[in-house]
Amino acid sequence: MKVRLGIDLGGSVIKAGIVSLSFKVLYRVEKPSRAEINKSEVKKSLNVVYDHLLGICRKRHYLPLSLGIGSPGTISQPLGKVTDASPNIKGWQGTVLTEVFGKTVFPVYADNDANCAALAEYLYGFKYRYKDIVFITVGTGIGGGLIIDGKLHRGNNYAASEIGHSILKYNGRLCKCGRRGCLEAYASVPNMLKRAYLWAKHYNQNLKPDIKPVELFSLYKRRNRVACKTIEENADFLGTSLASLVNILNPQVVVIGGGFSGAGKEYIRLIKNHIFQKAFSSSTCQLKVVKAQLGNDAGFIGASALTQVDKNGFIRKK
Repeated sequence: MKVRLGIDLGGSVIKAGIVSLSFKVLYRVEKPSRAEINKSEVKKSLNVVYDHLLGICRKRHYLPLSLGIGSPGTISQPLGKVTDASPNIKGWQGTVLTEVFGKTVFPVYADNDANCAALAEYLYGFKYRYKDIVFITVGTGIGGGLIIDGKLHRGNNYAASEIGHSILKYNGRLCKCGRRGCLEAYASVPNMLKRAYLWAKHYNQNLKPDIKPVELFSLYKRRNRVACKTIEENADFLGTSLASLVNILNPQVVVIGGGFSGAGKEYIRLIKNHIFQKAFSSSTCQLKVVKAQLGNDAGFIGASALTQVDKNGFIRKK
């Protein structure tokens, strides 16, 4: 069977899989990225995952036709070089992603990780139903991807869609990217959890040490005061930034992805409410705000599909 390989590099974990030509996930694996150590360890981790995928292909008699990798940062085309903005992987700037795996018998493609996820939702999650999509992923960082008129929008220097580094507050909190006031500095999962502890102190409540996002949302469902304040504030941050994009781009759909999007429909509803409150009614009258269809698989599915996108962002359907 002919297949494609996809790897999604994150600040915490690497998610990867073997994908059929019809976008069915045949195999998936998850490994630590070891980004907290150094970039050499990240490269080693990527190669461990790559070798593992090849081993599964040999065992199952799959024939890989291509490999795609999604990574944080600005990724130039067609070389796949990280040129800027990878604050969650120190020293990653300058890495040529298409060369990380050495010589391969098939082509290797690379792009921004959120671009890959947006591509997957467009091709497979929504099956071409929408041609104008704003995609945002909320996790260790905040990434974004844009599909405009059926084209993956990378921008003039491949630096488009950095939604996490749109400015939420003038001269605000310091972000890992070195700038101030970025959405990511307020609404990423680690920063949301920091806010939870601040609200706990404010309300003189105790939170479990190292609380997980899913645990926080469980408390929210039980109407815990700290959890409600934290999650409603987080949705406000995200909705405010997304409302600006909705006014600028007037998309058909806003797609919320990333690990925390799995918290449930209520979280998506909160973000949607803030978008609709702050964007023009003419921009929202037909707008849909939905949870990503593909969950944590979107990144590597989209990476596997990069073979269908040329350097200018035009997407071939087959």
